[in-house]
Amino acid sequence: MFRSLRGIATVSAAITTAAAMLFVIPADQASALPSPSISSFNPASAAVGAIVTIDGSGFSSATGVSFNFNPAQFTIVNDSEISATVPLAEDRGPIQVTSAESTATSASTFTLLGFYVTTTSLVDARPGFSYSVQLEAAGGTGPYRWTKTGTLPKGLAMTRAGVLSGLPSIKKAVPGTYTFSVSVRDSTKHGRLVATRALSLTVT
Repeated sequence: MFRSLRGIATVSAAITTAAAMLFVIPADQASALPSPSISSFNPASAAVGAIVTIDGSGFSSATGVSFNFNPAQFTIVNDSEISATVPLAEDRGPIQVTSAESTATSASTFTLLGFYVTTTSLVDARPGFSYSVQLEAAGGTGPYRWTKTGTLPKGLAMTRAGVLSGLPSIKKAVPGTYTFSVSVRDSTKHGRLVATRALSLTVT
């Protein structure tokens, strides 16, 4: 009787092992998902904050969306559609959808509508050390003309070309955060565009 039970147990174990072998899938195949591919997007141009629909395939594995290499917030509607919010970015460039495996790039270019100051933050300044930052804008027609309102640390100034530079004074540049606003105007012949932004510069 014990031999019979041992035989049954052996047969049962063999069947279980064989069944397990039948359903084993290589790890690299189990984790593989189709790479994203972009077929189109709509609209082809929009302002910051607008919604753009991206069509294609393999979107279920998407981990990121960018407009001209600037990250955007997005929602995966389904495997063939993504809804993305236009970020503050450059004038024009491709749309990309990224997964863990690869990146898909649109064949056509997206155009940002409107006029914006794209510089959103400034590096800290240190008294006695040279400082230089070029402010950036997107949209409109160049060249741009920049102005500011507010106080900069002693030793720093901003040019009409939007270059913030100088040598913060060791004696007069008081450590702390300086808040000011910048305004930029484009060169459109009729109805020039203007954009503004509040910025902060910290002297350490």
